[in-house]
Formats: sequence, structure tokens, C-alpha cells
Amino acid sequence: MNWVTSPAATELESHVLDWLVDMMELPKNLNLNQGRRCFQDTASSSSLVALIAAREKASKGEINNNG
Repeated sequence: MNWVTSPAATELESHVLDWLVDMMELPKNLNLNQGRRCFQDTASSSSLVALIAAREKASKGEINNNG
């Protein structure tokens, strides 16, 4: 699900995640207004995101730009 298919659910999810950040006393830079969070639903999704981020950092974004 994404904002295009269900904007209300996406906005609600953002606010709930902010509440969870506050309740678990996580760093405040994980709040929505900071734009620095990426929560995944499974370990597989997390691993994929980590690999893509590492690839982008190692290539300084060139893989994304040039394929």
C-alpha cells in the first residue's frame, strides 16, 4: 500500500509511527518531520533495503544513475 492507493492509511501510519518513536524513546530524528525513517515489515525487506543502500553508497549513486 502506498500514498497513491490509500492516502489516509499512509498518513495514519506516519502518525502512529511517530507515537511509537515517542513511546519507545527512540531518537527524535526518526519522527516524520525529520524525514529520516524507514521501517520495514520483514527481515527480508530490511535486508533488501540495506543491500540497495550499501550499493548506492559504494557506487556514489552511479549505479542508480547509469544502471
